[in-house]
Amino acid sequence: MIQAPEMTGVMMSNLFWLTEEQMERPRPFFPKSHGKPRVDDRRVLSGIIFINRNGLRWCDAPREYGPPKTLYNRWKRWSDMGVFARMMVGLSSAGGEEKVVMIDATYLKAHLADRIHTRQALTDKNINLPQLLNYFLWLVSLVRHSLSSVS
Repeated sequence: MIQAPEMTGVMMSNLFWLTEEQMERPRPFFPKSHGKPRVDDRRVLSGIIFINRNGLRWCDAPREYGPPKTLYNRWKRWSDMGVFARMMVGLSSAGGEEKVVMIDATYLKAHLADRIHTRQALTDKNINLPQLLNYFLWLVSLVRHSLSSVS
């Protein structure tokens, strides 16, 4: 098992797994379970992040994350309820050590169409949460990669 940097969880055979410590931070934003207990939140949330990070279809989810329908249903339900949006706002406002990160713009290789598409998604009245999540994950990986290349 390889321990990856702070924001990446644990990589095991190219699969993404949130650590138990990482799961404690978003746990207060999870909705209460009514009736039947939910399946493992860590497994499902790790699967959702893996799908979004790699741009996969739900049906292409590795079986280690559980049934693709479970991943999709949780993602859809929590997106509709605003859970992911509250989670991102809450985690980003939770503070932490402020750092100045300088990124050389010539190093960034983002497609113009992606930037325009993301800008439209962020300024649209109906925010597209899956695109916002992908954009957020892209920014996190970009900053992490920039920090690791500086160190």
